[in-house]
Amino acid sequence: MFAPRLLDFQKTKYARFMNHRVPAHKRYQPTEYEHAANCATHAFWIIPSILGSSNLYFLSDDDWETISAWIYGLGLCGLFVVSTVFHTISWKKSHLRMVEHCLHMFDRMVIYFFIAASYAPWYKLVELLCYIVMGFFPALVILSMVGKLKPGLTCLKQ
Repeated sequence: MFAPRLLDFQKTKYARFMNHRVPAHKRYQPTEYEHAANCATHAFWIIPSILGSSNLYFLSDDDWETISAWIYGLGLCGLFVVSTVFHTISWKKSHLRMVEHCLHMFDRMVIYFFIAASYAPWYKLVELLCYIVMGFFPALVILSMVGKLKPGLTCLKQ
């Protein structure tokens, strides 16, 4: 009983930063503060993502690391650029409903692309783990034969 009253931000001085709960049949409309925060926080990370991506590129040693750096960098930079454009258009140009809708869909798509791209730097590690797993089970079978079937193990040796 005490916790719901404690978590009711509508009754605090921070209520101006929040909207009321939206009914199921209506679209959520962020406040001016939410729009500004979305634009600022996404735009803030564009330059660091470009710098970090270029750092990954320059630190890559071989072709696979270079490709991974490009994929990850494009995913990361694309995420923040597209999200910033979407939030800016939906804030300042909300009368452009079709453009806003397309950018909203594109914003969602780039999130999934970034999730996929975030696996690119781990490609070589995943490949190594797959080889280890593929070799582990046959090695386990062979090593289990040592005490039981001496002739079988020598047959494998030849």
